[in-house]
Parts: sequence; C-alpha cells; structure tokens
Amino acid sequence: MGGTEKYTDLHLHRDPNDPKATLHAGLSVTSLERTLVDVARSRPTGDAVAALDHALSRRFRDSYPAATGLSKQLLLDTLRHLGAGKHGRRAAAYAINFADGLSESVGESRSRARIAHLGFAAPVLQHRFEGLPYRVDFWWPERRIIGEFDGKLKYRRNAGITDLPPEEVVFREKRREDELRKHCSGFIRWTTSILNNDVAFARLLANAGIPRG
Repeated sequence: MGGTEKYTDLHLHRDPNDPKATLHAGLSVTSLERTLVDVARSRPTGDAVAALDHALSRRFRDSYPAATGLSKQLLLDTLRHLGAGKHGRRAAAYAINFADGLSESVGESRSRARIAHLGFAAPVLQHRFEGLPYRVDFWWPERRIIGEFDGKLKYRRNAGITDLPPEEVVFREKRREDELRKHCSGFIRWTTSILNNDVAFARLLANAGIPRG
C-alpha cells in the first residue's frame, strides 16, 4: 500500500490462509467467499444474513463475475478450512445455512433473522398470487397472512426504485394492498423502528396470528 494512499471503512487483517486472495488498488484482498465468511463470523446475525442473502441472489451473481459458482456449500467449505480455532464459527455456520437469495432488501433479510430469533414460523418468501402481478415479502400459508417490511426508501423520489412522486407511490401501494387483502386473512407491515424493538415486533407477529416455529 502506497504511503500517500488512505483507505477508510476497511477491516484490515493479516491471514496467509486464503489461497484466492488477489490484489485490488494495491491491497491484498480476500476472495468473495472468504470475505462473506469473515462477515458471518464477526457481525450480528441480521447483518451477516443480509450480506449473505444479497451475495446469493440471482441479480448479484448475474452482475458480479466473482460470484460465479458461489453457493452455500462453497461458503461452508471455506468456513471449515479456516480451522477449528477460529472465533465465530458456529454463528457463521448458522447464518450461512439460514441465508436465502430470495430476500430482496436488507430490511427483509433482517426481518427473517428476527422472526426466527423470536421463535416464529418461517414464512414463504416472494410469494405470488395467481392472477396478480405482485409478489409479497412474506407469506404464512397455514394462516393466510401476508407480512411486509415497509422501508422508507421506496417512498422517496429518485431513490433508485422509482422516479414517481411520493404521493403517487403511496397511492399505488394502497391499491396494491387492497388487491392483496382479497387473497389473505391478515396483512401486517412493519418498519425499521418496530423491527429493532423485539417486544414490539413479537407483539405484532403474535397479534396477527403468526404461528410459533
């Protein structure tokens, strides 16, 4: 690394055990699978699952050449090759096995992790109802309940999702929800503030009738 270069937001460590390490901008960097394993070993479960979900998603693998061939088995093999003495192995194995590339946002990934942590049944992801063009974040078929993480980002103009004004986004979302309610017995939404409060989130799920896992 050159003496005049400055790098921020990097986790620098020394480990000679990554045979796939490469040079990038003058730095020796770990492979994608090793980086994901290190994140899973060192970060809270929700953060680790969010990173793993995104890396395993089709859109990521289609757009990032280094992700070709990435799989849960490769991640588990990478974790195993680190050796028994590495910190966070059990947490990493759980996060890898729990990961699902169908999650479409950090909020959805963190929601799945909290649903499991609180002891509720795992939902079906990205369910589509016959005759409707919509997919829902979470679907509990045994109770016919829809759940959705309601991030603020989608209501902002030029947020990378839509260029529509917020009021039009709200109108369309309301129309979408009205259509979806015809196909379910319950519909719940939650925001980041609820997700970050275990008591509030557990109460929301329980009051909606979400079964325990």
